[in-house]
Amino acid sequence: MRQFFPWVVMAASCCACNAYAATTRTINFSKEGIQPTAAQNLAIRRAAAADIKEFDSPEKDSWHVVSVDLNDDGHSDLLIQYTDRGLCGALGCGGAIVMATATGFVTHATSLPNFVYLMNVLGTKHHGTHDLRFDDAKYIVKWDGKEYR
Repeated sequence: MRQFFPWVVMAASCCACNAYAATTRTINFSKEGIQPTAAQNLAIRRAAAADIKEFDSPEKDSWHVVSVDLNDDGHSDLLIQYTDRGLCGALGCGGAIVMATATGFVTHATSLPNFVYLMNVLGTKHHGTHDLRFDDAKYIVKWDGKEYR
């Protein structure tokens, strides 16, 4: 008869949890936001034009930007959280990702759900791109090859 040692199972699962946590980067947009370059702001305006039309003040660069390589291709992608009242509400503010390419940035942004301040870039990946979790939500958004779902 096999003996069951619950503390071994518990220790193994704790190690798995710690390894998962160790591969997570938590980003606080209000604290880690960078001052985008003129080229980055132009890329954001071009790629996120549909969202920016919804701003109360579309002429202003109303966003926080953090630069992270989401697909480990050596090019830093632009993670954006909007700060304009037109795209903010009780559940935080919307956002977008402008993926970097070898020659610049894509021309169409990937939309993100509303969130307050935190984005977790997880160690797990789908289609070569890191999974994301927002604020303290349990739901994880995964890259499907074209966008996060």
